[in-house]
Amino acid sequence: MTDRTDFEPTLERRIRAYAATAARPVPAGEIARSTMGAAATSVVRSPSLAGPRRPALVVALAAVLLLMALGVGAAIVGALRPPAILGDFVEGPSLADGRMVSAIALPDGRVLVGVQPEDGTVPGTTTLDCIDSCRWHLTILAPRTEAFTGTTAVPRSLAVESMAALHDGRALIVTGSPDSDDEPTATIYDPANDRFADVGAPLESRSWPFLVTLADGRVLVGGGEVSSATAELFDPTTGTFSPAGSMTRPRGFGASATLLDDGRVLVVGGGED
Repeated sequence: MTDRTDFEPTLERRIRAYAATAARPVPAGEIARSTMGAAATSVVRSPSLAGPRRPALVVALAAVLLLMALGVGAAIVGALRPPAILGDFVEGPSLADGRMVSAIALPDGRVLVGVQPEDGTVPGTTTLDCIDSCRWHLTILAPRTEAFTGTTAVPRSLAVESMAALHDGRALIVTGSPDSDDEPTATIYDPANDRFADVGAPLESRSWPFLVTLADGRVLVGGGEVSSATAELFDPTTGTFSPAGSMTRPRGFGASATLLDDGRVLVVGGGED
């Protein structure tokens, strides 16, 4: 049995030794047991990690692991991110005559193009040197071959300045002239059979209106060289037009409309006159 007088100095020496070498606080009871010998075994400490150097090593190790994790994460994100696409413009095919004024994509990948004729007047005279070629017409562009194929003259009362692709592959053409006595006209063109079919007339005469096909198959028509802010809807199942309310302001020549993912339509631009 250890005498009390000898035990206390021994305990103090043990406490100081543990305080100098331990990486964590050691309970006094554990020190007492180790001092008393057979009651408990001594607590072993690794000299390499002992003392104030251990926290620094732990921090350094954590920093290395963090950097490795960040590097692996960046590599994974980089692999998942789609590569950047840089646009490249190249010269496309040219029309034999006239100028392109409208174009819509067909379900088979081809493009239906509306063409406005060039002036067919013979220089120095008022005589036209052409008949059908001086009329508005349609042609089809095949992107793979980069060639225009076929020419279809449209009815004389129709211009192809505004078109919309219907869900069944046909095209709606709407034209009008607010400055003339001509009635507004709408026609459906079937590229597969090269045929035109008249439908109900639009509610208002519009020159260069915007057309956008909605998710349900109807077509929103508005804008154009008109002074009103009205719009209308074409229903291909009935072949008729109906009012679609008024826009917040008139949208004249140059307005465009884009169908959004949520079914709404974004209308941009267009002067009031």
